[in-house]
Amino acid sequence: MRYIRRGNVAPVLAALLILFTLSHPRDAHAAIDRDPYGLEKADKIAPGWMEARMKTYLADLWFERGEQYSNGTIVKQNHEAAFKWYEKAAHLDHPEALFDLGIAYHCGQGVEANIHLAATWFQSAADLGHVRAHHSLGHLYSDTNDDGLAQDVDKAHELWRRAGEIGRPSLGLENHLENPHNVQCE
Repeated sequence: MRYIRRGNVAPVLAALLILFTLSHPRDAHAAIDRDPYGLEKADKIAPGWMEARMKTYLADLWFERGEQYSNGTIVKQNHEAAFKWYEKAAHLDHPEALFDLGIAYHCGQGVEANIHLAATWFQSAADLGHVRAHHSLGHLYSDTNDDGLAQDVDKAHELWRRAGEIGRPSLGLENHLENPHNVQCE
């Protein structure tokens, strides 16, 4: 009562109002039991967020499995198996997996070398903002190829310029012109 006598009536009235408008505590527990993590409510607020989160999670898992096969960590090195896992992750738009598929096709790791498919995968990764994909695709267009991929130096320079703008100046046009280097295969 001392609290009310000091003139703090409003907070007390608000607390009493809330107390009387709440349903029975068992109802609150039942709601928690039905949806303990609040996913149902969250899905109403932002529809589809759970599917997007799961898609990202799966893509990361599949990419990591591909890395394990590619590098020979945890499992025996197997480029064919790595390629399959990268492909699964790439179909869920994992930028690094898209880039690694480009490398696989460029270098013939786990799959027959195909410069056109390498360019396609590098372009897909570049469209998602992958810096090294811009750089590698630039190399494919700058080199004269006997594989039928048309040389386009202007496009290569634009890709390198974009790589420098995105956040890796070391892969940008100015640095490339001073110190040219190509996509390296093992």
